[in-house]
Amino acid sequence: MTVISGYAQGLKTGIFEDPEQTLDKIVDECQGLKSQLENVIFLSKLDSLEEPYHFERLELNRLIIESLEKVESLIILDEIDVLFTPTNDIFIKGDHQKLRKALVNILTNCLKYTKSQLSIHVKQKEGQASVSIKDDGPGFSDEILENAFSRSYIGEKGGTGLGLCIIKRVVEGHKGRISLENVHPRGAKYHVQLPL
Repeated sequence: MTVISGYAQGLKTGIFEDPEQTLDKIVDECQGLKSQLENVIFLSKLDSLEEPYHFERLELNRLIIESLEKVESLIILDEIDVLFTPTNDIFIKGDHQKLRKALVNILTNCLKYTKSQLSIHVKQKEGQASVSIKDDGPGFSDEILENAFSRSYIGEKGGTGLGLCIIKRVVEGHKGRISLENVHPRGAKYHVQLPL
């Protein structure tokens, strides 16, 4: 709010030479604030006993496509190539809204660091569905790998760290597992396993 207020006051007093660029920054800050508020509200709902999981039969590839559509503007604006070729249908039992929120959070995190390419792989093995999402950015710092799912951890690039906390809570609410790792020669990878 302080940043937004500062930009708005600067516009009002004519300090900034390029008002259009300043307005773009205000819009970016508002979007970031909106996202943080949504995460806080969503996490508080997950903490509440009144927020049950509504399990239904979901097609995993379709869920990933819907999640990609939610972040399509980021993909287009940053000219990111997304490598995802759905093969066989994989059905899981899950809460559609919560799983989509978790996937959107993963994709949003990846897109912050992706240089040019994001890849998604889905497979089924031994009663588990596996989703791997990898970017070609600098990878995770040791600090992130150690603290990523802690609610008190403040993320990088202005993040609150709540997105990762939400991802873990949702995956565990589905009796699944999530892990993070760095990949060679560069990039960060999120690996989610969900029971069928």
